[in-house]
Amino acid sequence: MKNRLVVLATYLIAFLFIMVGVSKLMDYPNYAESMGKAPIVARFSSWFTPLLPLVEIVVAGLLMTPKLRHWGFIISLVMMIVFTGYNIYLVIFATSLPCTCGGIFTGMSWRNHLIVNLIFTGLALMGTIDSKYKFTPTFKST
Repeated sequence: MKNRLVVLATYLIAFLFIMVGVSKLMDYPNYAESMGKAPIVARFSSWFTPLLPLVEIVVAGLLMTPKLRHWGFIISLVMMIVFTGYNIYLVIFATSLPCTCGGIFTGMSWRNHLIVNLIFTGLALMGTIDSKYKFTPTFKST
């Protein structure tokens, strides 16, 4: 059962990062404009804005590559902790800002987004801990 949860975490996190990364690239002008207005991030937006969607897609690739999966989980955990911390900041100080995430998360409230972030942070933590055992992503019974 534990292996199935980690396999599910792998696919869910990879799907999340592909979806939001591609969504940002497909609507780049709006994404870049939102990043330019975002608190804290705005001052770094010239290099951070183009880098983030590419990193998200690369991390998804790491997660789907068995030999690199552990690194994918570590990087996704760090990213989710940063995203969640930033989300907490926004919930406390700036709740009316537009979301720069992309995909289905664009219309989500910051409080709901925080719940999703916490779930994905937990999945990334579980995967990071378990991936040191080099599991194979499969749903076969043993």
